Formats: sequence, C-alpha cells, structure tokens
Amino acid sequence: MQEKLHYEDKLTTREKIEKSIENDSKYREKRYQEDEINLEKAQSQTEIGMSLTKFRQVWKYFQGSSYSISLKSNKTQSVYGNREQFILNAYGSKKYYYFRDGILTTISD
Repeated sequence: MQEKLHYEDKLTTREKIEKSIENDSKYREKRYQEDEINLEKAQSQTEIGMSLTKFRQVWKYFQGSSYSISLKSNKTQSVYGNREQFILNAYGSKKYYYFRDGILTTISD
C-alpha cells in the first residue's frame, strides 16, 4: 500500500531552495514594515523634557530586537551630574538623544 506524500516531499531540491528564499524574503519584508511602524510611533511619542524611564518604555522595541534599526547608549557620570546619550541608527541615518540627570534635553541629527 502506497502512502500519501506531503506536498513538501514532492518538491525538488531547487524548488525547496526557491521556497525557502521566498519565505525569508516575506519574513524580512514583514519585519521591515514592523520596524517602520514602531519607529514612527516611538518618534511621535519622544519629546524634550521626557524622563529616561519613559524614553526606555517608548523605545524598548529597538533595544536589541529590531531587524534593521539599532539603539545604543553611552553613559557619563561626573561631578556635574549623570548624562546619557542614545544613538538611533535607522537605515544608515543617525539621530542622537541626550539626557541630563534623567531628563531628555537635546535631540539632534
């Protein structure tokens, strides 16, 4: 008695590779679209005077999990207070967010 073969079992190696590439391309496109939506949302919620805690909540999507956008930070402690800089790298374009004692004071391109 002959067993029924699944669709994937009938594919040639070339067809399997083409299907894999197509699936990967769809996945990348979906992640790119998610990044775009989340980037617009985060930028619209970011404003001078906001707290560092609120900034981290707004930008949490990009702290290590984004497909095409990164957000990195640098901290400085001195006798003049605590400072933190966040660097947003989105598609080769950078934006800088500067905090002084936990408050967003400057945004620059």
